[in-house]
Amino acid sequence: MSDKSLQIAKEIINKMMEIAGYDVTFDDLVKEEDGWYSRYTMTQKQNDEWMEWSIKKLMKERGMTKKKAEYEMGMMDLAYGLRIDEQI
Repeated sequence: MSDKSLQIAKEIINKMMEIAGYDVTFDDLVKEEDGWYSRYTMTQKQNDEWMEWSIKKLMKERGMTKKKAEYEMGMMDLAYGLRIDEQI
C-alpha cells in the first residue's frame, strides 16, 4: 500500500470511529489485538454517513468514479467496518 493510500485509509478509519462516537484513532486501533472492528459498533445511520463521506473522499482524493469508490468502500466496510447495532 502506498503512503498516500495508507494515509487515506487512516483518515477513513478515523472518520468511522468519530462518526460512531468513539475517541479512538487508527493508531490506537493498531495497538489493540486482532478483531477490534467487532468490539466497536455503530448504527446503520452512522454507517451510511461514514460511507457517504468516504465515497466522496475517495472520489476527490483518488480521482475514482462513484462506482469504483462505492466498490472500494464496500470492501473496506466488509473488512474493517464496525458491527451494526441498532440498540446503541
